[in-house]
Amino acid sequence: MNMVNITKHALLEMPFYSIDSQLGHSFIPLSQTTDLLDHEITAFFGAVNQDVGRSIVENTAGSPVGIYNAKNVCITFDGYLFKNNSFLATDGLNLREAGRPVLAHFLENIITETFIHDPCVLLYGPGWTTWGHWTIEFFTRIYLLERLGTRSEEIKWIIPAQCPDFVHFFLKKFGITPDNIIKFEHTKEYLHCQSLIIPTNLTCGMSCHPLMSDYIVWLKTKLKLPTLPDITQKIYLSRQKLTSTRRIINATEIENIVTDFGYTIFYPEKMTIDEQIKTYSKSVSIFSEYGSASHNSIFAPRSAFIGCLRDNKRSVGFIQSALCKAAQQKMCYIFGREEINYPESSYYINPNDLRDSLVFADQKIKQSLFNLF
Repeated sequence: MNMVNITKHALLEMPFYSIDSQLGHSFIPLSQTTDLLDHEITAFFGAVNQDVGRSIVENTAGSPVGIYNAKNVCITFDGYLFKNNSFLATDGLNLREAGRPVLAHFLENIITETFIHDPCVLLYGPGWTTWGHWTIEFFTRIYLLERLGTRSEEIKWIIPAQCPDFVHFFLKKFGITPDNIIKFEHTKEYLHCQSLIIPTNLTCGMSCHPLMSDYIVWLKTKLKLPTLPDITQKIYLSRQKLTSTRRIINATEIENIVTDFGYTIFYPEKMTIDEQIKTYSKSVSIFSEYGSASHNSIFAPRSAFIGCLRDNKRSVGFIQSALCKAAQQKMCYIFGREEINYPESSYYINPNDLRDSLVFADQKIKQSLFNLF
């Protein structure tokens, strides 16, 4: 077959059309329910502005969960899909026209076609450089395929060549070998897939699908995690050694307080993947700044308490409390406030709000352990 190269300009000129308008006939559902999980918000601490509070209940319905079994679909940067000279748009995969500037920035001027004859699965999307997107979005696609009866070794899995190392750690745990992985240079190459399976995500806006509960059980089983916590292990996951601008202004004070309450400070980026997972899986309480670190709650036991420190903006989202609902964990948010003369994404946590949340957490932990043992 003759390879067809394409220019970045031609690609960016393509319109976005709903994936269902192009591939709806090929959709195979695993669950037809569109109801999303409620949020497990055991308590709020700190002042919550009206807009943020309302956003928690903005989306209570999503879409059915399943796969598109498509023919002759092409994959480019960030897992964006195109077919018949148009992009495929779907909120279920975070593929939206708003991503056009990202494509314009990263794509090379000439993009080379590579034809894939083997049946394959799209295993990534926007956010692929980030731990949390893999653990609560992309790895759920492996779970979906298994639920639908597909064996991981019978199909090829598509990821970008630049994938973080931790991705390969997990894929090995899931039984996916290098022989079943297709890597491609998605800034200068696009894949023309003769037969492509496109699984939907289990996350949806501020919440997630009820199947997230079953996925978490599947994940813990695959990783052979313990079901009971170490009742003495309470941890705080800090972002202070990261270069991110989203950080707590009074971080040192906050870390001193959690230490006084018996928490050990951890910096996830300084730990091996195995060390991280083992630590989370044994913790009876995990407090953290909102982000990928907080989503590690999915590795913790059902009896664990989860505390999230966050700013007072809706942009951060509320997926964490939906994840806790799925994992049957109690949790709370501790809201901070913006301060003048600090970066916009920085925030200040009231020490008294944090202390109150830690006292509350200890009470809930005792209740959970009493019921557990």
